[in-house]
Amino acid sequence: MRYFHRCSHWTREISQLYREISRLCLSLVCQQVQREFHLPAGDFPNVEHFREVLSGYSIDKFEKLKPKMIQSVDDMLGYDIPELLKNFRNPYD
Repeated sequence: MRYFHRCSHWTREISQLYREISRLCLSLVCQQVQREFHLPAGDFPNVEHFREVLSGYSIDKFEKLKPKMIQSVDDMLGYDIPELLKNFRNPYD
């Protein structure tokens, strides 16, 4: 779920800032997201590489996150997959 929240936040923040600033300071955005969602720094990509990748995209044309889809994925990760894993033998037992 962290990934979805980060993408949603980045899309909002970057869309607003990208129009105003030619060179976006992604490190500040990463720090802001990190503080807001209490995420470890290791969850974020290399800022310079990420900047290069983003330069090939029009950020304001990214699709908006769909809360229903996020909830479905969250339910799958929280309930469906653990139930499925119960059907398999643990090789370490």
